Amino acid sequence: MALFSNNISRLFENNPVNQVGPTGQPLLGGSNITDLATRSLGGLLGREVRGRPEQLTAALAQIDPKAPDAEQQQLTILAQLGSPQQQVMAAQKIKTNREKAEEKSLAERQLDGYNSIATLARTSSADPEFLNNVSRIAGELRLDPTKVNELIKSNTKGLDTKVVGKSLVNAKTGEVIYTDPTTSKQGVTEVTFTDAETGEEVTQFIDETDPTKILREIRSPAEAPKMGQQAQIQLRNANESYSNASSRASQANALATNLEQLTTNLSSGLRATIEESIKGITGSEDIETLLRVQAQALRISIAVSNLPPGPASDKDVRLVLSGTLPANADPKTLASYARGIAKLATKESKFHSDQAAWISKYKDAGGYLDYVTSRNYDDKIAYLNQELNAPPPYNTFLDYAQYLSSKGTGRSSQEELELAAFENEIGESVTNMFERRDSSKRRLKESKRDKF
Repeated sequence: MALFSNNISRLFENNPVNQVGPTGQPLLGGSNITDLATRSLGGLLGREVRGRPEQLTAALAQIDPKAPDAEQQQLTILAQLGSPQQQVMAAQKIKTNREKAEEKSLAERQLDGYNSIATLARTSSADPEFLNNVSRIAGELRLDPTKVNELIKSNTKGLDTKVVGKSLVNAKTGEVIYTDPTTSKQGVTEVTFTDAETGEEVTQFIDETDPTKILREIRSPAEAPKMGQQAQIQLRNANESYSNASSRASQANALATNLEQLTTNLSSGLRATIEESIKGITGSEDIETLLRVQAQALRISIAVSNLPPGPASDKDVRLVLSGTLPANADPKTLASYARGIAKLATKESKFHSDQAAWISKYKDAGGYLDYVTSRNYDDKIAYLNQELNAPPPYNTFLDYAQYLSSKGTGRSSQEELELAAFENEIGESVTNMFERRDSSKRRLKESKRDKF
């Protein structure tokens, strides 16, 4: 940089160092050569006797014109030693330079601030102090609120986040994602989201000083989904099947009661009445044929095809499920068979009743068989644990059975026999039983149909 650059050259106009005295001799330091003696004397006495123009010239001469801050040094000296006009102009120039430097510095710091907020949003938006940190950075650097809002939204996509006091939220899915700290409702944050389980739209008013405190909550029921044509057919069929199974159970119970009465000593008149009642139930068919037909229909029914061992072990039910009805069976055997049919028909009616309720709630039958499977396995496991004693140190027999199953090739011959006998009794492997139950429960949970 030139010592006297164009930017400040006019500050040196009328400088006494460029003038000559009355005798025509140049003024050295603004004075005639005859003033040198006076200045020398002042130097000997330790006092500054040079005039301001001479001090200015001397100070300027000491500046290295190649120094990066040469101009700033010149301006500082002129502001101190220059003429009044030079001092004013130098001060103005110094102020202008400082403002430009500050303006550039602020822009750079603002850019850093935006970058910091973007990083915070990506890495720590779930931090309870996130909003306070954003507010501090944005306030100190006078950042654009719109740009801050856009940065936070774009950098929190796909994240859970939370906070709540003065917002941010989502966390599956409380929505909002950032609210300007100068919220319109002072002291209260309004958050709206959809309840994942009920489908209701929920609006909560949260205390900003304590985000865990919900001041008020409004729930708007979700619009019920419409039932499709296929689901309507399924619902109608389920209700018809329920009605038929209930009727079959009542008929079988009535028949069993009449048959049981025939096993007692009855007067001829009463016996004749009961036999007529039985004919009213069986119609043109004989009792054995009627019972065999109904038993076969129940055995192939999905409602009773996987009965847990508790109900399946009932002697009447076991007789029906065995598939045999002795020829010329006596009334007692026929009564037991009929009672077994009634019990199975009651199970079937419960299956279809629950199915109809399921379709009414979810608007289709999807997941219902998983629900039945998981319920049956829960009942089966509970029954086995109740009936079978667990060897120490196991809490339940199924804990022990799972242990044996998990040992694989490490089982002893005695353990192999024990596990094989147990699995033969329950009709499947221990591993399969738990896998089927757990798979059903998992599918229900994934489809949000595990709260029936």
